[in-house]
Amino acid sequence: MLVLLAFVVAAVKRRGIYLVPEYAVEPLDVTALASVLQISCLSEAKLRVLAEADGPVDEVARRLGIDTSTAYRHFEDLVERGLVKVEGTRRRRYRGEDVVRVLSRVFLQVYKRR
Repeated sequence: MLVLLAFVVAAVKRRGIYLVPEYAVEPLDVTALASVLQISCLSEAKLRVLAEADGPVDEVARRLGIDTSTAYRHFEDLVERGLVKVEGTRRRRYRGEDVVRVLSRVFLQVYKRR
């Protein structure tokens, strides 16, 4: 129970979370797993954008078949939540960690089963 509480506190405070397997030389960074709490609260539309979060807004919008301004709004919300990072200044590229993108696809599958 104490380990779970420590995980939740680290996730809420946005701290690094590391797992040290027995006999391992280096700890594993599992910080991205903390995003499960935030991903579970996202709408289906935001999950779709998060799952494709790799590139400029216009490319992601085209892949998803949505308007660029809608994709941009979703990305800005995802950046605020810390689920996506912004690269570049003129032509902004949005990139989500691989683990976060996979988790969003898993949650999308849950939406489809409902």
